[in-house]
Order: sequence, then C-alpha cells, then structure tokens
Amino acid sequence: RDVVLCAVSSHGSALSYADVKLKADKELAMAAVCARGEALRHVAPSLLRDRALILAAARTWSGALSLAAPELRSDQDFVCHAMQSYFSQTPDVAPTDEGWNGMSL
Repeated sequence: RDVVLCAVSSHGSALSYADVKLKADKELAMAAVCARGEALRHVAPSLLRDRALILAAARTWSGALSLAAPELRSDQDFVCHAMQSYFSQTPDVAPTDEGWNGMSL
C-alpha cells in the first residue's frame, strides 16, 4: 500500500496498475486524483459517490463530472461547485471549451 501511495502521489495514473482493493481505498484514490484528476477513471465505482473525491478531480479535469455518480450529477449545487473549482484553477478555459462542451449530466 505504501508503495502504491508513493506512486500515485507523483503520477495519479499509476492507480490503473493497482490491485482492485487498492483502487477502492479512499486515501489512495484521493492522492491519485490530486496528482492528476483524470486518475478518477481508475478508482473503484463505489468511490464515484464521494463528493470530496469528485471535487478534487474536477479541479484539474473537466471530465470528472461525467464519471460522478448520477445522484451527484443531478445535484445542481454540487455541479456548480465542481465547475467553479475547475474554472478557478484554469481561468483561461471557458465553459464552451472541449471537455465541458456537450457534457451530459
């Protein structure tokens, strides 16, 4: 576990090589998405309901909301918060740019 934590903290996508049980570990998943939002693709489905995890991924990856659990995608306040997090980190990106354009919630 410690080796995986070290790896995903530096390279979030390293989570794709982790054992299934480790992909369900919230601490490892959070470290991975903080390093690279797109690492959310590799976390266990059960973690896609975790608001903090989705928000962490959304700071750097516009696709985070598309992987979030349906109940999060249907929560207007949550979606607005996630979008604000993303745009505050990437002020040169507009909601019509690739990744946000045409996103189905």
